[in-house]
Amino acid sequence: MIDLEDVLSDLYRFKESLENNVKFVDKLIKLFGSWDSAVDMGCEQETTMNDIFERINDVLIKGD
Repeated sequence: MIDLEDVLSDLYRFKESLENNVKFVDKLIKLFGSWDSAVDMGCEQETTMNDIFERINDVLIKGD
């Protein structure tokens, strides 16, 4: 028999996961100006992980 509490608990965790993913995408869009800019920056060969981390630091931590 299916335990309704387990199902509800799983649904709640799934809902939280979706909300966190939406927040993450929103932060990426804010960080890079648009989703396309985020993808472009990630695809540019001259962009290093350090460049990306510096931008994350500027926007998310410093609020620039």
